[in-house]
Amino acid sequence: MGAGFPPVNNRVDLFYGLHSALPMGFYLSYADQYEKNTVGGLTSKDQSTEWNLGAGGIFGGGMLEGAVNITLPSSKCDDAAGTHTLCGDAFGGNTFKSDAGPSFSFLARHHANMGNIYKILTTAQILTIDASTKDSASPAKIKDNTLGWRIDTALNSKPIPDALVVVGIGLAAANDEIKFNQGGGKITFTELAIPVNVAVEHQTFKSVKTRIGLSKPLYNKSNCKDTTGGGICSGNLITGGLDKADVVSDGAAKVSAGLGWAVADNLMIDAVINQDVLFTGTYALSGVPETLSSKLSATYRFK
Repeated sequence: MGAGFPPVNNRVDLFYGLHSALPMGFYLSYADQYEKNTVGGLTSKDQSTEWNLGAGGIFGGGMLEGAVNITLPSSKCDDAAGTHTLCGDAFGGNTFKSDAGPSFSFLARHHANMGNIYKILTTAQILTIDASTKDSASPAKIKDNTLGWRIDTALNSKPIPDALVVVGIGLAAANDEIKFNQGGGKITFTELAIPVNVAVEHQTFKSVKTRIGLSKPLYNKSNCKDTTGGGICSGNLITGGLDKADVVSDGAAKVSAGLGWAVADNLMIDAVINQDVLFTGTYALSGVPETLSSKLSATYRFK
């Protein structure tokens, strides 16, 4: 509804750890994304930036982890060409700017050792996201606030010395409320999901680890309520009208494969490829080509 997309094109992360009786760490990251479309000599631009500040620590002799993160976003989307694809405006060109406050994330993780082979990790997370925007060319403002939480339990095991197997299940929920200062009404999205994950990591060579994973929601329910008269939930933006929609599905699975290469003692390069896979119809094995994605990252550890 508002301006900008999550900035993922360029990202830099800095980590700093303290060696003390109470191990703690801090990180600072910066990310940005830029996109433009030119139609008929007019250019639409979307530029987003994001700062993340975080801190975490290990407590209880290594049994408990805790972390907090603060996100400071900034974005501007100028849809001069009226392409309707960048700023989320359905009926013409607009210039949206970020009107968002800080977003917060809190995480706690418990480690439970079960002998030398098995370990159970239980993670609880709660987050708030402010994606509010305003129109530079008019008094129009959009308040967009999300509250989400997630609980995961994962079993880690090492059936053989060079392999790590992870099997996990979770419960996740989110509520996104969008309000408009002009026209009244609001749009509310709620989601509830039960995801499962299976992953295997193998020390294939001395400096190379290979990884493969599968994630799939066992249950996925989404609900949409629109009281603005815009017909957002039904997708009917032309006639509008008050509406609501419920969707229940088990969703598609995502398969990922990657490797980690220890170039040196303090330099690691990670690469991963993801593919959504539907277990029904003609996409039983191949999946949908448009959902293929990849990621490449490098981590340097200062001594």
